[in-house]
Amino acid sequence: PMPARSGEVLGVVVLHTVAPREFDEGVLNFLVHTASLVAGAIENARVYEESRLRVHALTNLADLSEGIVAVDGREELYQVVTAGVRRVLGADASQLWLRSGEDGHLELVALSPPGELPEPHVESRAPLRDDREEIGALIAVRSGVTTFPAQHQELLQAVANQAALAM
Repeated sequence: PMPARSGEVLGVVVLHTVAPREFDEGVLNFLVHTASLVAGAIENARVYEESRLRVHALTNLADLSEGIVAVDGREELYQVVTAGVRRVLGADASQLWLRSGEDGHLELVALSPPGELPEPHVESRAPLRDDREEIGALIAVRSGVTTFPAQHQELLQAVANQAALAM
């Protein structure tokens, strides 16, 4: 087995021979040490990839924050936010819904890109709140059946908070 630091098994090293053979203690020790080294390399590669993705997401989030600060009006803000959500999360589409009228129903105010949502799709939703109540929702859409990772929900909520503050 290739043991992870946590104790779980990442994989298994298997040794085959053409002819039947019994492996001695030296070969087995070599395989155990090799499996441990390979497991460490796999874990390091995973940590590196997660870090790279996190830096990429935070860079996109910082760029979006700058874009939100630079807008002149609400319509431009809506477009910057929905396009930014697609970039930050790698989503196929993004929607911004706001409460309107006295009945307080949600109304779609921006969709990026314009048009129909992909089918089938999954959604991740973050509420927009002012200091008193929920004023709307920001939704990221991804086609297919894959779900959004938990860290994407946190990023979406960060964008929703910035959008609510800008409004």
